[in-house]
Amino acid sequence: MYDATFEPETNALVIRIKGSFSFEYTPEFKRQIKEAIGSMQYKKFIADLSGLTYIDSSGLGSLFHMKNSIDKIGGEMLIRSIPERIIEVFKSSGFYNVFNII
Repeated sequence: MYDATFEPETNALVIRIKGSFSFEYTPEFKRQIKEAIGSMQYKKFIADLSGLTYIDSSGLGSLFHMKNSIDKIGGEMLIRSIPERIIEVFKSSGFYNVFNII
C-alpha cells in the first residue's frame, strides 16, 4: 500500500512517502507534486522516505520528475531518512548521486 502526505515544516514542505511506491501510484503522486509546486508557497521540498518499503523504476522516475520540476522554479529538493534496502536501489540504479540526500 502506498501513501504520501504533505506536511509543512519550517520553510519547507515535507512529503512523507510510505509503503510501496510503484508504477500504479505515480500518476497520483505527480499530480500532487504539480499542485504543491504550483501553489508557490514553498521553494524547499523534503522527501522523507523513512516509511518506504519498496520502490520501482517508476517511483524513482517520479522522484526525478519532482526534482526537475522543483529545479525549474529555482527551488531545492532534499531526500532524507532512506531505509537501507531502498538506498541499495538508489545506488544500483545510479540515482544515489543525482539527489541531495541528507
